[in-house]
Amino acid sequence: MKSIEILDKDFHRLAFVDNNTENGLHFTDDKLSTSIEGGIYTLDIIFEKNTPQHIHVKEGNYITFLNRQGVRILATIMQVDDNARLKRVYAEDTSLNLINKVVGKVEKPNTPQPISWYFDIMLKGTGWELGKNESTDKIALEFSSSETLLSRIKKVCKEFKVEFYFETILDTPGEPDFKVHIVKQRVEGDAGFRLSSDDFLEGIQRKTNIDNIVTKVIMEMKPKEATATAPETTPAPSVSPGKATPSSIHQEMIEKMIKWFKDREGKVYYDMGARSGPRSYDCSSAVYSALFYAGFKPNINHLGSTVNLWTDIGQDKLMVQIDRSQAQRGDLFLSGPKGAASGGRYGHTGVFVSNNQIIHCNAHDNGITTTPVSGRSGEPLYVFRLNNKASQPVTDIDSKTEQAVQRALSFVGKTPYVWGGVTTNGWDCSGIVYEVYRHAGFNINHRCTTATIQAQQSPFRKISASEARRGDLVIQHNGGHVAILLGTPTSGKGIVHAATPQLGTITQTAITNVNGYYRVM
Repeated sequence: MKSIEILDKDFHRLAFVDNNTENGLHFTDDKLSTSIEGGIYTLDIIFEKNTPQHIHVKEGNYITFLNRQGVRILATIMQVDDNARLKRVYAEDTSLNLINKVVGKVEKPNTPQPISWYFDIMLKGTGWELGKNESTDKIALEFSSSETLLSRIKKVCKEFKVEFYFETILDTPGEPDFKVHIVKQRVEGDAGFRLSSDDFLEGIQRKTNIDNIVTKVIMEMKPKEATATAPETTPAPSVSPGKATPSSIHQEMIEKMIKWFKDREGKVYYDMGARSGPRSYDCSSAVYSALFYAGFKPNINHLGSTVNLWTDIGQDKLMVQIDRSQAQRGDLFLSGPKGAASGGRYGHTGVFVSNNQIIHCNAHDNGITTTPVSGRSGEPLYVFRLNNKASQPVTDIDSKTEQAVQRALSFVGKTPYVWGGVTTNGWDCSGIVYEVYRHAGFNINHRCTTATIQAQQSPFRKISASEARRGDLVIQHNGGHVAILLGTPTSGKGIVHAATPQLGTITQTAITNVNGYYRVM
């Protein structure tokens, strides 16, 4: 296998990436981001459209490459922006699917157990296996509540004083082997260079080498702590300039929900047993993933079922029932028995793309497809309209936002910068956002990062510079930093943010290297 390749959803090779050959895909401006804490990578890379092979660079396919230690990484292409000459690609480590899986309580064992005992419990049914294991200790641990799998892995490794990383093994045809390796110390970057949360790594410069795509590591680009694909994930089109009204925002959310389906149409499989993505879903997990992604539901790491949808009907809930004749783009449907009887194979759900067409994940086509309503939706059919989540009073939004701003300001000069921190005892740039907005009552049910904010995971939404105001967020420095606006971008009032380990939480007037503005909805 070549060092860098493009694969289809069945892991068949489509193209190889090599700047030194005429037939290879040529690339530039590659940036691989990772963290010791999460063990997960994200990749930004630009491909030139100077060979026919560029047609294989599309959303849903995979890109696989070796990092500097020779470990193979498999990443899903989540977004492709192209023009006449170039394709800019954003890809996420397939290990991100672990984030959306929820693990339950674990009672304290009667005797201390090795780390493999805990990993056998955690990884069961995920498709991942424990690989290298450098831990020799035995500890008796107890976990009294449910949490995401990635969070549990972090906690276990912290207790055993080890680190972890993911590897994809593609030595044989067919499905890869997915491994989680446990090591005493994970090394990245230049040979012998060890990442730590105290390092600023802007100095690691790009080296164009087919055997070494790793170029620059940005510590602020920590792994996503919750995604609905799950999750989500592919950034939606920017909001058009001008004042956004509740109705226009609601319509954008509808289009974003449909986009989630369209991005995966013909690229994923139907599987009720492996419904959490990113390669397979069932009807309801696909609907929930799209709802999370669009912001209609808070991302709570739980992919509901048709049974859950039946309990979410009402003016103060997700949706209201309407007549079949009223069905329009963005409406949901449920079919089959109502309530608890709809569980399993008895019920079905999906989204209307027009009055007579639906998009849904279905067993008949073994994946996500757009089909006629008639004969494909199931019977009896019930239609529902999503409630307008953007129509709450502006005064209510403003009061909560101001509360978040005031809380951030109250810790200026007091709270230190701690990478990965999310409390007033210590936080990083995204940690302060997480803490103050949650404290103000915003529904942020995942550990937000600069990456999840830019991916517009609920409740974050991209806005134009002309819309940005006090309490909105500004992403800076190539997506590696986030700050809270104290006024409009041109007001001169500046920002409040967790700046650096040396400066801690500060305010400053200058707003530089801006990449975009976002609102907490």
